[in-house]
Amino acid sequence: MNKAIHLFLYLLRLDIKNQSALAGVLLFGLSSIYSAYLMNPSVLDGQFLITFWLLAILFASFYTIQKEDGGQNKGAQLFLYTLVSPRMYISIKSIYTGLFLVAVNLLQWMLLLFFFGSSWVIQNNSGLVVLAIALISFALGITLSFVHGISLKTRQPGGILAILGFATLIPILFSAVILMKALTLNPNSSQVDWGWMLISMMILLPFALSNVLYPYLWRD
Repeated sequence: MNKAIHLFLYLLRLDIKNQSALAGVLLFGLSSIYSAYLMNPSVLDGQFLITFWLLAILFASFYTIQKEDGGQNKGAQLFLYTLVSPRMYISIKSIYTGLFLVAVNLLQWMLLLFFFGSSWVIQNNSGLVVLAIALISFALGITLSFVHGISLKTRQPGGILAILGFATLIPILFSAVILMKALTLNPNSSQVDWGWMLISMMILLPFALSNVLYPYLWRD
């Protein structure tokens, strides 16, 4: 338990030190939503706004996972190898990235409601919407953490991350669209339960797969 806490604090310290990358993620969250508002400030089409928000969190997720490239030198990797096991490392990193994305994606959702208002959103579902955003963020964080770990073991990490990320994020985006549309635009839809089930699978399956396969990449 102590090792897990130390690893979590170590990842947090890396982000605090890398202030330019952290500021870039937050700036992207603000500028993406504000740019949409400048282009069409009067739009109240819920499907368009949800689609734009999903695209914004997708790019923010990629930027978030790529910001770690500059902070992990060989000395840091050696420290991690001696500190924790591979399964603990990928588990804590996935949870940390998921929590970071929860904060970023909730920020973008609040900015969306601030600029475009909340009249297009069903008002009595705010708690479930926050829960849905958290689950979507964890699905993105877990999947991208594992894909990023694979890409770092190759000679072209950026290309591998883009290829594998595109393939693995399609089902997450599909699940997120179903769930967010059902919760915000049509809460009585039969798609709500289906959306919850899909996004839960998009968390559990990548998490289990990363714990099974990541040890084979450890110290490679």
